[in-house]
Amino acid sequence: MSTPHRFILTLGSNTQAEHHIAYVQKRLFSFGGCRLRCSTPRRSAPVEFPLSSTPFTDVVIVGDTHDELTLFSRKLKELEQEAGRTPEQRATRPEEIPIDIDLITWDEQILKPRDLSRPYLRLGLTELGVELPQVP
Repeated sequence: MSTPHRFILTLGSNTQAEHHIAYVQKRLFSFGGCRLRCSTPRRSAPVEFPLSSTPFTDVVIVGDTHDELTLFSRKLKELEQEAGRTPEQRATRPEEIPIDIDLITWDEQILKPRDLSRPYLRLGLTELGVELPQVP
C-alpha cells in the first residue's frame, strides 16, 4: 500500500453551523482509508467576507488519506454540495455559507497560504498539537 498523504483542512459555516459541520465530519470519517483528528468548533467573525457579519463556526481537521490529491479534492467539493453549498445556493443566498471546506495543505504543499494567518486555524492546530506550516 502507498504512503498516505497528510493534509490540513478547515470547515466553516455561518448557517445552521452545528448541523452542517456535524454532517460533514460524519461523512469525512466515512471516507475509506482516511484518518482524521478534529479541533473543537470555534466561533469567529468573518474574515474577508463582506456579504455578512454573521459569525462563523470553524473546525480544523488534520488527517491522512491514500487518495490522490485530485480525487480527494473532488470528494471534498462533492461533499460541500451534498451539505448545501451548491451553485444555486451561491447564486441566490451568497451571504449564507452552509459549509465551506478548504484544503489548506497537502503533504508538504501549502495550498492556501493566506489561510495560515487565520486565528481559528492557528488555535485549532495548537489544540491538535500540530505545528503551523511555514510559507516558503
